[in-house]
Amino acid sequence: MRVLLTFIFALALSQAALANPYQVQVSTDPAVIPVGPARLIIRVSANGQPVANATVTAIAEMPGMKMGERVETATASTPPGTYVAPAAFPMEGAYRATVTVRGPQGEGTTVVSMRTGQNTAPGSGIGFMPFVAVGMLGLVGFAIWRSYRLGMRPDWRRLLTPQSLGAVALIVVILGGAIYAVNHWRRPGSMTPIE
Repeated sequence: MRVLLTFIFALALSQAALANPYQVQVSTDPAVIPVGPARLIIRVSANGQPVANATVTAIAEMPGMKMGERVETATASTPPGTYVAPAAFPMEGAYRATVTVRGPQGEGTTVVSMRTGQNTAPGSGIGFMPFVAVGMLGLVGFAIWRSYRLGMRPDWRRLLTPQSLGAVALIVVILGGAIYAVNHWRRPGSMTPIE
């Protein structure tokens, strides 16, 4: 159970759009990504506070397909910490928005996956990971309930053995290494594992 909870927690962290040391949220105007011109609405914060004095650049492009897109400099908007950049989605399909922030805390870059027809309005969707987490917790709960019904009593003290704790640590290290490798060594224009 502890292994499962640690794994779910690590997966949830991996979905955050981080442009170290900044947190970045990207939506579009219009909220449903059209085929054609649109605007990227970029919200930048650091330590929970909006970052108002930053230079933000962005480009939305199809992975592996250069169609004349160029990096655009976003203009500051309201509320503070909000930046707007023009973008084009010339054909239907998957896109990557690469956002670079240069501000008081330094420079950071993040890549956000999106596709035409997707609703990017804040709170418009809860994503895929919560369903995975709920499904895994449901399976673990069912397994525990079923073992009690069959008269089998698990030995919970075994979860705290060095072998169990080592397995949890190994999963966290492997997942962290994979996330780091994808974010730092992926070739520009290549797809992410999720794509």
